[in-house]
Amino acid sequence: MYLQQQQFYFMKQSDKKNSLKVIYLDNHLFLVNKEAGIPTQDDDINKTNLQYLAIEYLKNELSKETVFLHALFRLDKPVSGIVIFCRTSKSLSRMNVQSRDNKILKKYLAIIENTLEKKEGVLENFLVHGNFKANISNKNNKNAKKAILKYKVLEEKNNKSLIEIELITGRYHQIRAQFSNINHPIVGDKKYGSKTQLNKISLECVEIKFEHPTLKETKTFKIESSLKF
Repeated sequence: MYLQQQQFYFMKQSDKKNSLKVIYLDNHLFLVNKEAGIPTQDDDINKTNLQYLAIEYLKNELSKETVFLHALFRLDKPVSGIVIFCRTSKSLSRMNVQSRDNKILKKYLAIIENTLEKKEGVLENFLVHGNFKANISNKNNKNAKKAILKYKVLEEKNNKSLIEIELITGRYHQIRAQFSNINHPIVGDKKYGSKTQLNKISLECVEIKFEHPTLKETKTFKIESSLKF
């Protein structure tokens, strides 16, 4: 359960102090607004990644030669939005526990192709991690993991839907695979069947809520979405 008392942090897209969009920084956590097109961590292909940029930022800000920093989770390269970095092993351990227990609330906005008949609901599937892609499977597959999300339609126009998504589980390519499975791929996501050509996919992590690992306070962080609808 989350604590009742909450603190909100809101950052506008126009607030660009530097190339790294910093949302929040303290001795244990560092939250950054990731742009689409850059990997969260080193993927053996792109050596320039968000974690590297965040480390360099902290080294410069703190005048240190080395810093501890580790991403709590990854956003896919073409996805934008909030990423949590842990600055200490203590915070990483405690945040990992919250993540495993599904106590970190993550909300996304997405633009999907076509309009949904059911305007609010739950998607539940079993996914297997394939070759750089998540595939729908069945529960009898020993490698399959259950993937659950909630969604609701916020707006519809031009045969597209703007939806809000709350992740219950955090599987590889989960949102992308699950909406593709019901013939509503995310706009721009050609890997999962979108017919729209974009330089990014229309998916963004816009809100995160969790208990701070040392302060034991519930914190909620929001950003203004960059999606164009």
